[in-house]
Amino acid sequence: MPETSLHRIIYLSEAAGPMSVPALDVLLAGARARNAARSVTGFLALHEGRFLQVLEGPRASVEILFATIAQDARHRAVIVLKHEAVEARSFAEWSMGYADPVQLGSENMAAFTDLCAVVDEGRAAGVKDRRVSVLLASFLGSFRDLAHSPWRKSDAFEEPARQVG
Repeated sequence: MPETSLHRIIYLSEAAGPMSVPALDVLLAGARARNAARSVTGFLALHEGRFLQVLEGPRASVEILFATIAQDARHRAVIVLKHEAVEARSFAEWSMGYADPVQLGSENMAAFTDLCAVVDEGRAAGVKDRRVSVLLASFLGSFRDLAHSPWRKSDAFEEPARQVG
């Protein structure tokens, strides 16, 4: 039976300070537990001090969780890239998947950097630039492909971080 009222929020933020591997491990462990309890799934990338996160699930759960994140002292300059109703989850198997763009090579690191640059350019006018949608689709598509890959271990990107961008 399909879920009703699924929503997705994708945001970009800056880390308020350096994020150590142990701190990231703690953040991910807490997020996974809270997200599972709220039926929220998603994905987190951290590279060069910037977070990109996808949250998806019941509208109220996603919006409450995002409001908490937006107030979290570990984030600054939080900007919503997409807030939309969706018919299906893109990261249904991950309570909070994580991968450093370095794990997928230079093309993904460049896409992440380009996405940040386009968002920074458009921040004053609001992020309505079509390039944001194109770069998001490209970057997230790589991770979505991994999530549904038949060779992927079930927790391949649920493991604690080993690299910090």
